[in-house]
Amino acid sequence: MAFLQGSRTRGIGSSRRGKMLSRTSATSHSDRGNKISEPGKRQRFSPYKSHRNYRTIRGTDAGLTLRHFDRSRRKYRLFGKLSDDAVAYLLMGISGVICVVLLLCLANCVSGCIHGCTRQDTTSSQTNELDSRVEAQTSQNLTRQFTDVLNYADNITWIAAHAHSYSDERLPELALREQEAAPFVRSILDSNITAPASDISPEQGSMPTCYTWDGLWGSTSYGQGTIATDGSGLVSWYMIRAMLLGDGSQTPVDFAEQAHEYADDTCGTRGEFFTQHAKEAGLSIKEYSVSLDNLKLSCDGDKKLALVCLKEGATSPYQHWAVVARVNKNSTVSLYDPASKKATDATWEQNQLVDKISKLYTVSALS
Repeated sequence: MAFLQGSRTRGIGSSRRGKMLSRTSATSHSDRGNKISEPGKRQRFSPYKSHRNYRTIRGTDAGLTLRHFDRSRRKYRLFGKLSDDAVAYLLMGISGVICVVLLLCLANCVSGCIHGCTRQDTTSSQTNELDSRVEAQTSQNLTRQFTDVLNYADNITWIAAHAHSYSDERLPELALREQEAAPFVRSILDSNITAPASDISPEQGSMPTCYTWDGLWGSTSYGQGTIATDGSGLVSWYMIRAMLLGDGSQTPVDFAEQAHEYADDTCGTRGEFFTQHAKEAGLSIKEYSVSLDNLKLSCDGDKKLALVCLKEGATSPYQHWAVVARVNKNSTVSLYDPASKKATDATWEQNQLVDKISKLYTVSALS
């Protein structure tokens, strides 16, 4: 029964489609006839002729004809609505500005190079007569200061590179503590360096300034080291003899042989050496207790000198001997310290110095 109903339904549909096709065909034939018979007459409501449209047959026609716009073909103008002539003039102006800037940069570079080369040639053609390491236009006073510092830097750098090679650590310490001692300390290991030696012409009444690191005697063996480290008493004795007697016939090198048995690890030399050798040298020596009054009496004018042993840490890390020559009008004293140039150049108040003294001897010439 269902089969019969389906067949009937299809039959009705088929009959309907047949009627529609016959109507369409009839209409098409009538239209053709009308077109042929009346070519000038306009058909206003003619039906859509899908059988003539390829897109309809293909199944892609929706009954509308659209214009496709390709966005990739759209042209954009960089300068908006400017005309071509205006754009050309604008580009020429920009190019001109760029060229001017490049030319200015090039001229500046060339000028800088020429100026630099000229300055370099001028500088290289002039050298400092005192020290070539210092600029030529530097004053002589400033050049000498630079020379001292540059020489010290060179010496201390070498010493630092060979510090472990010194048998006595007090020698590198001396170079660090006293700038003037650096050449001597370096000369101990560096045979290419000659230690500076003083040229002393002893004159009675004139106190010479001498130091333990002098090239004439600094490297001489004495005590537990050398005169440079342990010979402050010997150098002090040399200055006293030169001042009071004007005698320079014997140097610290000679005293090192005579005082060998008097060497100790306190002040470097025991006081007995001075008392034993004073009379044969034509000197009188007497020990006093350390006080401000005795210090004043021990250095009265040019006829008396005070031989003092300075405490550890006073002007150096070690005890050593020094000479106090005179009391000045402003109540200061003149200290001649053979172990420290800094202490020798300094100004000392009497009460300031007396606190740093552990032993005090008064030395004068025999009448």
